[in-house]
Amino acid sequence: MTSSSRSVADRTQFQNILVGVDFSEASAEAVAVGARVAAGVSATLTLAHVWSVAYPYATFSDDALRAAIESSEGALIELGHEAERAGVREVSTVFLVGRPADAITRLVREDPSYGLIVVGTHGRTGLAHVLIGSVAEKLVRTAPCPVLVVPTRAARLARGDSSESRESPSSSHH
Repeated sequence: MTSSSRSVADRTQFQNILVGVDFSEASAEAVAVGARVAAGVSATLTLAHVWSVAYPYATFSDDALRAAIESSEGALIELGHEAERAGVREVSTVFLVGRPADAITRLVREDPSYGLIVVGTHGRTGLAHVLIGSVAEKLVRTAPCPVLVVPTRAARLARGDSSESRESPSSSHH
């Protein structure tokens, strides 16, 4: 077995699961799914938010920047409490800066304990997908571990998946 295949095998043990969070409906569903997976396999869960400046040449006052960071960190902590209530034994949060897919990939490459990345997807297609891109798609292509992509309920319904037998991420699991 080569060292690279050993690395992939080690990563599939899901000791630590990373969920990308952008505070959208899609990422809320990803956190719920990630929490269920982590609780089910007794893995730790890391919630990662990447602060990406939409306008790189914009300037922010120190107070405005501090307020934005504190707000995001507070929201991450609250999502962490929700994951703990869902049965996750250990939850941590990380705040990154940069392009979301690049920052998450870099973090996972630097820490091989991450065995799974969970991200939500908005289900954009056509021009919106071309213009905005897809963090989930880039992660699937570049991440060194498996990536679980969670579509929003609205995206599933829009593509005709009206199956009610599928458990929604917000429902309780017994």
